[in-house]
Amino acid sequence: MDGEFERTRLAMKTLSYFIGIMQYNGAVFDIKNGRLNGYVNDFAVKDLIFRDTDSGVSACVNGRCTGLPKINDMIVDVNLKNCHFT
Repeated sequence: MDGEFERTRLAMKTLSYFIGIMQYNGAVFDIKNGRLNGYVNDFAVKDLIFRDTDSGVSACVNGRCTGLPKINDMIVDVNLKNCHFT
């Protein structure tokens, strides 16, 4: 799968349809831009710039995620740039 994000809103509630463990998380993220490449069980994220609409936490994420959809097998290796907290 290849994806390119630009001015998008992502709700964790929506992701909960695919990843059941996140069903009670009410976070909503405004995504300025970013790229996703790979498969559900092994994908890379490049220059994903986001801001949590509730807390105001924001950052630019680059990295890789493997092991989904099995949360217990998931490994996330990311670098955060320009991380801000309010």
